[in-house]
Formats: sequence, C-alpha cells, structure tokens
Amino acid sequence: DSIVQSLQTLESDYPELAQISTIGNSWEGQPIYVLALTNLATNGQKPSLVLVSGLRANAFAPVELSLRFAERLLADYGDNSSNGWLLDQFEVQMIVLANPDGRAIAEEQALDGSEYVTWQNNTHNSCSSEDVGGRLNQNFAFNWQESNECDPAYAGSSVESEPETQAIATYLEGLASQLEPILLLNLDSYQNEILSPYLSNPT
Repeated sequence: DSIVQSLQTLESDYPELAQISTIGNSWEGQPIYVLALTNLATNGQKPSLVLVSGLRANAFAPVELSLRFAERLLADYGDNSSNGWLLDQFEVQMIVLANPDGRAIAEEQALDGSEYVTWQNNTHNSCSSEDVGGRLNQNFAFNWQESNECDPAYAGSSVESEPETQAIATYLEGLASQLEPILLLNLDSYQNEILSPYLSNPT
C-alpha cells in the first residue's frame, strides 16, 4: 500500500511530469502500475527507458531504488540540467512493483523476523503438497523451460501463463511497436551481491 501511495503522491505533486496507469492485474487481482516520467509539454514520441523491478518478491532493494530514482528525477527537474534534459527528451517508464501478491508474502516474512526472506514467486499455486507459486522472471517466452509444479523455481504451466507476465509482455509489445528506440532493464538483487548480466575478466 505504501508503494502505491508513493506513486500516487508523485503524480499528484508533479502532474506535468508524472503519470501512473494500470497495465493489468496480478493473480489476486491487484493492479500492476506503470509510472511514466516525462515532460508532457514536449510533444511527439520519445525514446524510452523501461525499468522493471520487483519481479522476484524478495528483491526489496530494486523496488526502493526505483522509487528513489523517480523522486530524485522529479525533485531536481528545473534545478538539475541533466534531469531536465532527460525528462524533456526521453520517457522513463517504470513498472516499480511487478509482483504485488508475492511482495506481500515476502514482507510478512521480513516482519516476522525470519532470518531469510525466501518467498520469490507470485501466489498462483499449482502444487498440491505445498505453497509454491510461479517464478515470474522465468515465465517469459525467452528461454522458458517446463518444470515441476512443486519446484520452488516453477516457471509456470506455459509461456506467460501468469497474469503478471502477460500484462508486462503486452505492455512491452505496445512500446516495441513505436518507432522510437527502447532500452529495457530488469532490476534484480540477491542477498548482498551486485549482479551483472555480463561476464567480465577483471584482469
């Protein structure tokens, strides 16, 4: 609730720079929001930076970082020339919380004082013996692989079987139909590590 309230506050405080919209719903029917940041006074289509966070429910830090990034961009507009140029020339599309149902379970684990916050999935459970849910970041079409429904990393019954991934994929397909270029980043975290999608040799 506090995350949604933060998005609504940004839209209310910066109506010419921030707009929120709903792209679909979670398994439990909670809205999945997009926060769009751009100077609405500048017309025409613009290149987009798309940031997705919170696909894995216990990845708390990327959600917080997305909100802080949005707040800083908006607060510095007009005072910081770089931020002003960014919002004048580009759109920043932010799916801040892609897995609201799973996030609620992960937050409960954290508030209960669990040593490890283990819940990563949504709440669409297909396993008869235990609560598992679906691993949303493995439910997209790219490299989807069939898995056991009781596997903690269950990838769903089929490609984009989960409503959350359906909503995100449909939204991204709509952006991809535009002529302007798009840079898509999925923000993720694991324990106290910094993750990079590329292998590098420090030597």
